[in-house]
Order: sequence, then C-alpha cells, then structure tokens
Amino acid sequence: MATFVFTSVGSIGMSGKTFGAAKRQVARILGSQGDPDAVGAGDAIHLAIDRLNMYEWEFLAVEGSDLTFTANQATLPTPFLKPLSLRTSDRPLPYIKQGDWDHTRVGSQGSAAVGYTLFNHELSGVVRVLPSINDGSTASIKYYRPVAKPSDDSELLDVLSRLERVVILEAQGQLL
Repeated sequence: MATFVFTSVGSIGMSGKTFGAAKRQVARILGSQGDPDAVGAGDAIHLAIDRLNMYEWEFLAVEGSDLTFTANQATLPTPFLKPLSLRTSDRPLPYIKQGDWDHTRVGSQGSAAVGYTLFNHELSGVVRVLPSINDGSTASIKYYRPVAKPSDDSELLDVLSRLERVVILEAQGQLL
C-alpha cells in the first residue's frame, strides 16, 4: 500500500474557513444571508477554484513513496497538475512528453527505464515509465495537485489563508 503525504493538509497558513462560511460570505454580495445555496454561492466558489487551478501552486505538493508499477504504469492517488520528480532505485527519471518519445524511439528499445510520461493522465490517472520497468518495482513521486473543491459545509477551503479573499472575491464576481 502506497504512503502519500499531502503537504497542504493541516499545514501552517492553510485556510481555517469552512465551505459553509465561505458560501455565506459570497451570498452577502447579493444581500442573501439566509440561504446561500439558493443564489448559487457554492457553485460560484467551485468556479473560483476552477480558475485557481489554472495556475501552479507550490503549497499543494504531493509526495508519494512506494508507487508500485504493473505493466510499466502506476496509478496516482490524487488528481495531478504538474510533475516535479520521479525516482526509482534512488535514480531520478526525467519527464518525457509522449509525442517526443514516439518520434525518437523508433525501432529497437532498451529495457532500462530512461524516463516517465503522463500521457492521458487526466483521464487515466496513471504515470508510465519508458520504455519499461519490472513489475512490482517501486518509485517515489512528487507532483503538484489541483485545489480540491469542497462538497460539505464543514470542509475547510483547500487554499492558503492569504488566498481566501481571492476565492471569495472571484466567487462574488461570478454571482454579480
């Protein structure tokens, strides 16, 4: 079983504002404190988070160990935004775009791992080692993950406390 550490959870400086409190604050722009869901405050916050996810946030790094490969690929445990590093047997592997790999590796291929790709990772959630890796081999990976969208009113916003205002103002702008 893989062990993964989400460095933003419970970290110093992370938001202490709940999704419910944020929805009420967003709804105030329309003078609707009673039922924030009636004016779509939660949807507006989700749209604001979608906008934040267009950028890379260093505070949302995931570090995983014991990522186990089968048939040259392993499933990532959380959504993926941008790669940082992948190490196998204490050896770093460079990131390779799948198209570049396909164009340069025509014909015979070696058996030693020379890099990794994230081809189709947003749909499949997998990382693939090129050209091959032994089944059962493990690796450690670091990557940025997107900001999580809260679904329950008691969940905390998944941003730094200094970015709470960005989410609230963007969501209020969506409502207006």
